[in-house]
Formats: sequence, structure tokens, C-alpha cells
Amino acid sequence: MIFNKQEIITITSKWYIEYTLNMLFSLNELNLSNIVNVYCLDNESYEQINERGFNGKKIDTKYKITTSPTQFGTYEFNTFMYYKMKVIRDALKQNKEILYTDGDVVFKKKNFLQYLDNSINCDLLAIKDFNVENPQKTSICAGFMYLKSNLKIKKIINPKIISKNNFKIQDQEIINSKRKWINFEFLSQEDYCNGSFYMKNNKTLNPTVIHFNYIVGDNKKDIMKKYNSWYL
Repeated sequence: MIFNKQEIITITSKWYIEYTLNMLFSLNELNLSNIVNVYCLDNESYEQINERGFNGKKIDTKYKITTSPTQFGTYEFNTFMYYKMKVIRDALKQNKEILYTDGDVVFKKKNFLQYLDNSINCDLLAIKDFNVENPQKTSICAGFMYLKSNLKIKKIINPKIISKNNFKIQDQEIINSKRKWINFEFLSQEDYCNGSFYMKNNKTLNPTVIHFNYIVGDNKKDIMKKYNSWYL
């Protein structure tokens, strides 16, 4: 859905569709239906999203999209990130504030959009990405970002950087390598949690958003179920 000044977007494909649907159903639990535009890289994901009554939009792709789960840092993964940056950049051209969310995010409280809109006194708000084993090393989490549409943001959200580097780099690397160019702030890690922080501290937390990153392999779904964050 596109609001007057905001758009919430995500991107998906056949291999990622289950997580995307889970994220959308977490919003349904909050009575927030159909507020996300889901950009689909293949016909299978496009059909599934729309059959469930969500807002699917098919993307024309010139680079091959895999139908199998991908590993972080591979050519296939970085191709997915290329299209993620392209979708965000195209949305920014409409001069709207953009909330981008990955599919392995779940929403637990409903007033997040108003909070983000009222809190953005910078170019970009994002989840703080860090491993609890090394909390001093922090980065902007490209999996949950609220972005203003301005020249500085449009300059760093550039998918051509990925393709010009032969798909050997991904979006989060690009954004963090250029973050000195922008004014950014981290969201409260207690309210907007990365996966490492949440799994370490979940017993004392009551978050608004959880991003289940820092989980590799096939057990992500099982871990999300363990923490009552699987809605399918």
C-alpha cells in the first residue's frame, strides 16, 4: 500500500516466500492487513502473494534469479540484493519516506509506522546490527530501514554498485561503507531487535520488531517457532 508520504516495501522470490508470508501474517495479527507492497522476482512468488490477498508486484529481471535457498555472500544472494536496492531506489524516486523490511522480520506492536515517522530527524533510521559476542562492532542493518527520499540516500542506494562489482558485494556492505555521507540513527535495540540480541535477552524484552538474522541454515523457521514468531 502507498500512503500519502510513505511506502512500506519488501522483496521476495520462490525460495524466500515462506518468510515473507510469515512477516505479512505477523502484521495481520495486529489488524494491519495489506499495508506492504511486495515486489516479486518470479511468477511463483507473485501468484502466492496475490492468492493470499496481499499486494504483489512483479519485477522485470534481467539477471537470473535462483529458485533455491541461497547462502550469504554468493552470486545468487547478491543478485537478490541488487533487486532489493533497485526496488528501494525506484520507490525513493517517488519522493516518499520508505520503510524497507526483510521477510525474516516479525512485527509485534502496531504503532511502529507512526513512531518511525515522528522519530526521523535524520536521513536513515535502522536496526542496530551487531553480534552480542562482539557488541562494539555495529553496523546499519539493511534488513529494516526507514529512509528519507533525498539526494544523499539516493546516492548510496544504488544497485549498479553491485553489478559493477560483478555481484561480489551486497547492499549492507555498500550502505555501511558510505554511511559517513549520511546522517543516520539506530533504533532502540530493546524495541527493534536484531536476532542475536533478541535470542540472548528475549526473557526481558517486549519488542516492537524482531529481525531474525544471525541464523543460518535450515533451522531459522524452528527458532522463530520457538520464540512464538511463526504465523503460518
